[in-house]
Amino acid sequence: IYADIEFFARYGFNKCLPGDVEVMDAATGRMVTVEQLYRDPSLLAETVTCETANLTLRPGRVSAVVQNGVKPVFRLTTALGRQIEATANHPFYTFDGWCTLEELEVGVQIGVPRVIPIKGREEWPDHEVIALGHLLAEGNLRHPHAAYYYSQDPAQRDDFVCAAEQFENVRCTVSPHKSVYSVYAGRRARLTPNGMTVWAKRLGIWGCNARTKEIPAGVFTLTNRQIGLLISRMWEGDGHLDTPGRSLFYATASQRMARQLQHLLLRFGIISRLRTVSFPYKDGRIGYQLFVTGNENLRLFAQEIGAHFVSQARREQLASLLLDDALSAGTKDVVPVAVKGLVRSEKQARGLTWPQLRAQSGVAQREFYPTGAAGKNGFTRATVQRLADFFASESLRRYAQSDLYWDRIVCIEPVGEKQTYDLEVPGMHNFVANDILVHN
Repeated sequence: IYADIEFFARYGFNKCLPGDVEVMDAATGRMVTVEQLYRDPSLLAETVTCETANLTLRPGRVSAVVQNGVKPVFRLTTALGRQIEATANHPFYTFDGWCTLEELEVGVQIGVPRVIPIKGREEWPDHEVIALGHLLAEGNLRHPHAAYYYSQDPAQRDDFVCAAEQFENVRCTVSPHKSVYSVYAGRRARLTPNGMTVWAKRLGIWGCNARTKEIPAGVFTLTNRQIGLLISRMWEGDGHLDTPGRSLFYATASQRMARQLQHLLLRFGIISRLRTVSFPYKDGRIGYQLFVTGNENLRLFAQEIGAHFVSQARREQLASLLLDDALSAGTKDVVPVAVKGLVRSEKQARGLTWPQLRAQSGVAQREFYPTGAAGKNGFTRATVQRLADFFASESLRRYAQSDLYWDRIVCIEPVGEKQTYDLEVPGMHNFVANDILVHN
């Protein structure tokens, strides 16, 4: 009887996610779908969870994955472009605590990781990482026998040739076509397999076109150095540096690859925004652009990814985007406006007026009183940290130093019925799925 009660409780009331939602293996960085984990629980022992007492991310044990039947699900999209589907009763983390999806509305800020605390342990030969980055950006993987690579940049051309010819039985042929170099990574010996083609098939990228390309699963287990190396070659192919706008963006026809790249940037603490664009001159074809803005994100990008650029000119252009004295105005990485309640409580407990607080802490009165414009999303981490230090307040320090970014909901829409599952994470009772913090 008790077993039946437990079963029907799970089926009827548990918070559920569709099978294609992805979670991380905290030990390796590998991504696993919930359905894969249900079918093979040995795929991971721990995933990434949040210690809500101090808002830090850490590994947490997955004790079970339960199938919960076919249920109506809704898609939630955030301002950063992150997406997840869930049942209406699935809770998400807000400044005020856990709220179910049906309680949320557009404009509410929810907690998502601002950094992924995984370093990766695997190492490939560097020439494989370099070749993969080039092929994901500018490669043709649909030729019957071998890969083609295209570039207008002689340095990129030579970099690819150097990497490609380190595969067994590969000789590159370069043909100029107007302003573009076409590189064919063919065989040296006709009766021996092409090492690069064999390798591309093993990775699962062979035969993919621009819309179906994706970053192979094994990449997510690599060290951060090699992930930075991979992204550098991708960015020099399909990435752009906007000097007047002090921003970077990567353009791709593959939504899957754009989301994977957004996730991998979090390994370095780089927050990016994914934008969907339609090209009227291409019959309404959809494309995806991944933007990196803000001085701290640009600094981390230059340090962890740009340092691997082949082009010295591109490294210098990236360095020119960095400010010595970064301005916090306009930053999106803020603590929600509701934190002003904690500040007011600390001020009142010490019997301070706003002018006294300003004089003693150095925080401008206008930051918290009046409470700001109606459209204000929050207060900078630096401001909250200064007040946390002044008041010696652990409550304020929790938000100033948290591993969470408060991402605004921009859309909630029904997407029909799907088979659903539930993960159980004892202790923390939450986990990161599709780079969004959710309750179990």
